[in-house]
Amino acid sequence: MSWGRRGGSRVRRFFRAGAAIGLSVLLVGSIGLPAGAAPKYPSKKEVDKAKHAAESSAGSAAAMKKKLAAAQATLAKLDDQAETAVEAYNGALVRLAAAKKAYTQARQRAADSAQSVEQARKRIGNVASTAYAGGGVAQYVTMFAGKDPQSVLDSAGTITALGQQTSGELDKLKAAKVVQNVLRRQAASALSAQRKETARVAAAKKVAEQKVAAQQKVIGSVAALASKLAKQADADAAQASSLAEKRRRGIAAAKAEAARKAALAAKKAAEAAAAAAHHHNGGGGGHHYNPPSFGHGVNGVIRFARAQLGKWYLWAADGPDRYDCSGLTMRAWQQAGVSLPHWSVGQWYATRRVSLGNLRRGDLVFYANNTSNPNSIHHVALYIGGGRMIEAPHTGAQVRISSIWRPGLIGAGRP
Repeated sequence: MSWGRRGGSRVRRFFRAGAAIGLSVLLVGSIGLPAGAAPKYPSKKEVDKAKHAAESSAGSAAAMKKKLAAAQATLAKLDDQAETAVEAYNGALVRLAAAKKAYTQARQRAADSAQSVEQARKRIGNVASTAYAGGGVAQYVTMFAGKDPQSVLDSAGTITALGQQTSGELDKLKAAKVVQNVLRRQAASALSAQRKETARVAAAKKVAEQKVAAQQKVIGSVAALASKLAKQADADAAQASSLAEKRRRGIAAAKAEAARKAALAAKKAAEAAAAAAHHHNGGGGGHHYNPPSFGHGVNGVIRFARAQLGKWYLWAADGPDRYDCSGLTMRAWQQAGVSLPHWSVGQWYATRRVSLGNLRRGDLVFYANNTSNPNSIHHVALYIGGGRMIEAPHTGAQVRISSIWRPGLIGAGRP
């Protein structure tokens, strides 16, 4: 026989018992959870602060890593410039060596030219000595005073030849001096120019090498700082992760403890309510719906709902053989000592709102004709995780497992 079809007195007794259970849960729960108890896990503010520090450290490390990459790119360019300068210097050294060799050869040629000049001078001296031997001008007077005309002519030809020979030697002397001066000037000029070029590229090489050395120092300091920041970022990330995990475990432990205390309180309250109901009914008689015991807490709620799978839907029924939607959720949560009205709209207002993204097993999901108006709710089901729910759907259907994602989903509530 359906419990929901009993008389008005039975309904009133059920709600009085439910109210007694709810009040007892609140009272016992209040005693079990003293106000002002210090949390044993990090606060959300502490976790958020650690996360912010980790994000800041990660940003600093990333920025320094980027700066290090830029510094290394600059060093690569400077290395190229230094290599170019070094190679230019090497080339200048090669050309300087060639200029020195050319200068040495020019000096040798100049020395050879000086020897030619000296030889020319000696030949001119010999000609003059021959021409003027025996008294100089007197020789010419004697030569022209001869009685033999042919001898006079011979003497005159000799003087002419001597003059021509002397002129040729003088020309050679002049040419040798010109060559000597040209060779000296060219060799000296080439050597001077190459020395200047070598000094210039040596200075450029030195500047390039100084730039490379300075950039290497910059990279050393930036790399050290980047390494330090990376280690700090890793440490901050580990700290944030550790605090978040401690908070998660602490919250889970606190909820488990609260559920344990609530289950204990519900059990005591249910026993007290049962005793009160028994006393109100005169110690016996009557037909009551006594749902099977499936344990306490959310697991017991879901175990009870699963046990009803396959049972047929019946409007206004709340077990044990048939259910409507709110009758099934009411009976399921009764396993944890929670009293809910047999009415989907009433269950909406009797539960705390939770976002669909924060659903937990045991939460109730509601469906409405107008998702902006809770008073238009027409269906409620029990969430079991993974986007699924257990529901007593409609006339002609059985209690089943379905997806929660369907039109009309207005929200969720947590008993």
